[in-house]
Amino acid sequence: MNYEEMTKEQLIAELTNKSRENENLKKQMATLQKELSEGPSEKQALPTSQCFSDIIENLPDAAVVINKDRKDNGALVGAMETVRDITARKALEDRHEAERQRLYSMLDKLPGFICLIKPDYTIPFTNSNFRQRFGDTGGKLCYQVFNDMDAPCEVCPTKPVFETGNPVEFEWTSPSGEIYQIYDFPFYDVDGSLFVLELLVDITERKRVLEEMALSEARYRAIVEDQMELICRCSASGKLSYVNDRFSRFFNIKSEDLLGKCFIPLLFKDDREKTVQVISSLTSQNPVVTDEHRVLTPDGGLCWLQWSYRAICDERGNTVEFQGVGRDVTERRLAEEALENERKRLFNLLDKLPAHVALFAPNYEIRFANHCFKEQVCLPEGKYCYESIWGFDKPCDNCQTYKVFETNKPLEWEMNFRGRTYHYYDYPFFDFDGSRLVLEIGIDITDFKKAMEDLQLSEKRFSKAFNASPGIMAIMSLIDAGGDVRFIDVNNSFEYASGYRRDEVIGRTTSELGIWANPVDLKIARGIIMEQQGFRNLEITFRIKSGEHLVGLVSAETIEFGGETCLIVNVTDITERKQLEKEMARLERLNLVGEMAIGIGHEIRNPMTTVKGFLQILMTRAEYDKDRDYFEIMVSELDRANSIITEFLSLAKDKVIELKPQNLNNIVEALFPLISADGMVTDQLIDLELWDIPNLNLDEKEIRQLILNLVRNGFEAMPKGGKLTIKTFREGSDVVLAVTDSGKGIEPEVLEKIGTPFFTTKDTGTGLGLAVCYSIAARNNARIEIETGPQGTTFYVRFKV
Repeated sequence: MNYEEMTKEQLIAELTNKSRENENLKKQMATLQKELSEGPSEKQALPTSQCFSDIIENLPDAAVVINKDRKDNGALVGAMETVRDITARKALEDRHEAERQRLYSMLDKLPGFICLIKPDYTIPFTNSNFRQRFGDTGGKLCYQVFNDMDAPCEVCPTKPVFETGNPVEFEWTSPSGEIYQIYDFPFYDVDGSLFVLELLVDITERKRVLEEMALSEARYRAIVEDQMELICRCSASGKLSYVNDRFSRFFNIKSEDLLGKCFIPLLFKDDREKTVQVISSLTSQNPVVTDEHRVLTPDGGLCWLQWSYRAICDERGNTVEFQGVGRDVTERRLAEEALENERKRLFNLLDKLPAHVALFAPNYEIRFANHCFKEQVCLPEGKYCYESIWGFDKPCDNCQTYKVFETNKPLEWEMNFRGRTYHYYDYPFFDFDGSRLVLEIGIDITDFKKAMEDLQLSEKRFSKAFNASPGIMAIMSLIDAGGDVRFIDVNNSFEYASGYRRDEVIGRTTSELGIWANPVDLKIARGIIMEQQGFRNLEITFRIKSGEHLVGLVSAETIEFGGETCLIVNVTDITERKQLEKEMARLERLNLVGEMAIGIGHEIRNPMTTVKGFLQILMTRAEYDKDRDYFEIMVSELDRANSIITEFLSLAKDKVIELKPQNLNNIVEALFPLISADGMVTDQLIDLELWDIPNLNLDEKEIRQLILNLVRNGFEAMPKGGKLTIKTFREGSDVVLAVTDSGKGIEPEVLEKIGTPFFTTKDTGTGLGLAVCYSIAARNNARIEIETGPQGTTFYVRFKV
């Protein structure tokens, strides 16, 4: 249909018909019809007119206007629909919309969070970043989107932009805790309406970093202020821009009086030019340097300060400031000066030593050599050691000195050089500047080695004589023994006699070993040594390892041994001699008693026999019947006296005995019933341990008497229930008879008198039983030994085979 050929009336009618097909208009017309028939709802708005713009097929743009007539109460009476041609306006609107979309597209690509806000708080546009962070606004109002509120903020920071047309800037913290810097700008839409363009920048991380930086700066400043070092900053011209508290206190000048002032006057005048040159040499490529110089102290003195200077450069590498950190090194410098003086004194001392002294560097350079080294070895003359000493063109294959550099441990070694023997001591050594060196000291030991060889030969000879000596010998130290003497060495005879091995003795004192039978002897011997430097043939009793006593004649002399004053002690063992002397004295006593017995035995027996005879005659007479008991007692006592005389006569050394080859076991077995009977009477046990032994020349009667005496003594020494053991065995060249009781032992003072005639500890004893045993043993080629202790006593009768 050609609309251009239509009349105005035809065109309007066509447009009206077409508008009925528009969906939006259909909805509006349906709403009108419903309101006309039912009336308006309570919540329905009551506009007087509505305008819709839409494209109706291919018709030019048209605007349909519906005017509504209402009564005073708002009831709809009717409506009038008009259609207007808005083609030109629609074209303009399309251009505006295209421009708006290009603008929105550009805003959408910006990295910030961007939105447009209308005066009615609606948000017509958000960019993609905004939507990702805050979600799709979906028709929400700004206070709903940002603060999740149902009403506008009491103080809206955006509102002043609408009122004044001026941009605003403020900081906002979201409900979730993020912090944003918000920039609000007035923005006019393409149609001229006023919006607010709001740009949000997330500054949460920046705020955190800034807070950390502020905290770090505060900490740094606190650290700097509390430092013991002097810290300052200055410009290129030397004017101070910062000093810490330590700096101010060191120079006794307030910080405000220092800032803006040049630091150069604080330096010692002789060091100023050098210091300025050092600081001026700093660049971005070489920003750090360390220097030491002197400064003037408030009291007019001088101090040494060590400074670490750093250039502070801008991004172009230009130096804008210098920072210095200094510390007081006056004590160190003074110590270094003192050390250098000591070093000179040390080298002067080393130069005077009569030994080869040199300092070697790791590169084999001889840094120092004393006059002895130069005279006897070589002149260094700037050469390496292998060149100047040996004439080599390269280092030695097995350089002893270089091993010290490798191990950092001292080393000793010997070397034959030009017909002499030298002992070298190499030590790690650090020079004044900290460089590693080796201090080598070489001592000519040619004569010493010869003397040592002679000494070793002499000691070898002495050692052979010492160990081969039959006498008991020991070398003892008087030092660090606490009033005692300590063993340094003992010979073989000492080991044999004492029972101690050499390693059990050496290093221990005599008291630790407990070798003194009488500890007073130690004080006596040491006192004599202190006064007279030695003694001869002092009789001392020792206790050996087994607990037995050894009697010796002790001689001692002081000698030099190993650089200390010692004693060489020789002991002659006279134990057997003393025992023989004691035995001989005892035998002499026995012999004397025996001779007396022989002399007076018959003289006493004859009257006693006469008396006994008359008593027996008188006992038969009737007038003496009432006194018969008294006569029997007298006869009994005469018999007892006669038995004592008989026993007394047994002590005679020239008593006639009959020695025959017999076995000791047979005699013991023959006596066993009698002994057992005695044991049953006293409620005591008997145990026999008889081993194979050879025959001996014995007098059986005397041996029976010997055994019975020893057994009865054992019974008397034990309480009821005790055990007596009779044992025979072979030991070396001896046949041994041992009688052991389980009594409480023999007291030392009693033991010394055992075997003495008429000595007894019994109330009814004669003191002849053991004396007779000793006499019998002597006549039968035997000796008696006693071993006693708290667990009992053993009598050993040793027969020579």
